[in-house]
Amino acid sequence: MSPTNDAHSGALKRIADSLSGFDDPSMGDERQREVILRAYTFAMQLGLFLSFAVALLLAVVGLGFASLAVVVVAGTSSWAAVWYCARENVSMPMLVNRANPRRKRLTLFVTGAFVIAWVAARSFHVLTGAPLLSVDSDRGVGEASTVVGMLVGGGLAAVVVILAMKRAEKRATRKEMDEG
Repeated sequence: MSPTNDAHSGALKRIADSLSGFDDPSMGDERQREVILRAYTFAMQLGLFLSFAVALLLAVVGLGFASLAVVVVAGTSSWAAVWYCARENVSMPMLVNRANPRRKRLTLFVTGAFVIAWVAARSFHVLTGAPLLSVDSDRGVGEASTVVGMLVGGGLAAVVVILAMKRAEKRATRKEMDEG
């Protein structure tokens, strides 16, 4: 069970376990579970790097505080992983120290490059009073059109993801029926 008897932390862990669905039949056998966990790890890392890109874009157009919010929200998944491991008496920092040096260098390089670019974009805005790239309404790119564009883009992306998931589900069902 949990290393502590804190009721609040226990409730959070139960919620985390429920959300992760490890006891769910969808996890399949050991091989399928490993593939699913690898896929989620890749997806989390990709999401983190894409969040960095979005945060940098927001900083470049002068929305520095919004970009900071993106970074904080994206980093929450990493902190959640550290918390979950600690609850199970697994030292995430110790495991990270064992990581392949090439992987650590790549992660540090990408993260470092983001931080340098983000700080540079924010500093430029703070020092000059103008963002690196202006997207004001005088140029025909107003806030309303940006919000509408984001909503339409997000909606289209959601539709594509849903359709891809449905297609993958049908393919998996067909494959399972052929094997069974």
